[in-house]
Amino acid sequence: MPDNPIIALDAMGGDFGPEVVVPAAAKVLQERPDVQLILVGLEDILKDHITRNGLQQGTVLLLGLY
Repeated sequence: MPDNPIIALDAMGGDFGPEVVVPAAAKVLQERPDVQLILVGLEDILKDHITRNGLQQGTVLLLGLY
């Protein structure tokens, strides 16, 4: 794996979408601060989940869809 991997996640996918994906992303960033994550999905919904899961602005890149 590269020294600073960049991983894009479909945050709206699966049966439970951002309710599962965003907390999992937060856990990954706690365990692997060298990883950069891009969350892809509906911006308004993702911003709410990012805030609720204690992710700081700039910790993840948000690729919002409208």
